[in-house]
Amino acid sequence: MRRTARIVEFKYQKTNNKELAMLDMLKEVIKGCNAMEKEQMEHERFGYEATNSNLKNYIYSRCRDEKIRL
Repeated sequence: MRRTARIVEFKYQKTNNKELAMLDMLKEVIKGCNAMEKEQMEHERFGYEATNSNLKNYIYSRCRDEKIRL
């Protein structure tokens, strides 16, 4: 998480654009959600109990509502 914060901070300082920093953060969260979904599929495949997360769907729906393109 700290690595992501440093990257976002650097990009903000470089461009001085809060919107780009926010988009970068959202993209990083989506990447994390994709990794979590992959892990969940592996859990289902091998018969382990999988966790359920709706964060990715929530982010996409909010971005659609606010007309934010990822």
